[in-house]
Amino acid sequence: MRFLSPSLMLLSLIALPLPFLEVSCAGHKFITQNGIQTITGEHTVATDMEQQMGGKAGAGGANQGGPPMMQKGKKVDSAFLVIVWAGLLVVGALLGFLLPAGPSRGPLLGLLAAAAAACLLAQGFVLKFPLAKEADKANAELKAAPQGMQGFPGGGANVGMPNLSLETKFGPGFWLGVALPLVALAAAFAGGGGDKPSRPPSESV
Repeated sequence: MRFLSPSLMLLSLIALPLPFLEVSCAGHKFITQNGIQTITGEHTVATDMEQQMGGKAGAGGANQGGPPMMQKGKKVDSAFLVIVWAGLLVVGALLGFLLPAGPSRGPLLGLLAAAAAACLLAQGFVLKFPLAKEADKANAELKAAPQGMQGFPGGGANVGMPNLSLETKFGPGFWLGVALPLVALAAAFAGGGGDKPSRPPSESV
């Protein structure tokens, strides 16, 4: 039980290559962003949607169609709290493996695990991921477009589709990145009794 909590914190990092955010339109998922990409600002655009929405090439062959998040090579801002989340998990895992047994070890690991989960939740629901902000911005521009001329900025009008909008949802990587630290939190306090150092044998008088 002693190494269960730090092991779970380390295991939480497997969420990084998994999708954290998914953007869809009319039921079709066309943009994904995994945990690593939320840090680097990159994202993956489906090939067919990239060709449809970003097919206009500008000077030098640059792809100029659609909002920035639909253009190949374009980046959004980094999700700072994801970096903090990963850092807390790494620190918690290292301390969990290196610290000797003691009454303060469990609460310390639990605090780090809880802080990691809180950071990811705050990024997703309070600050929002930069890619989600870009989707909200694109939706606002769609609503502001003249009736019958709705379409993604730079990507042409989509006549007959007045309710066109982007939808964002959290991917499995995001939820895994929240759930595993919470399990590590529970394990840290559940194993608190096992963190107490054993008493030396009493000397006979």
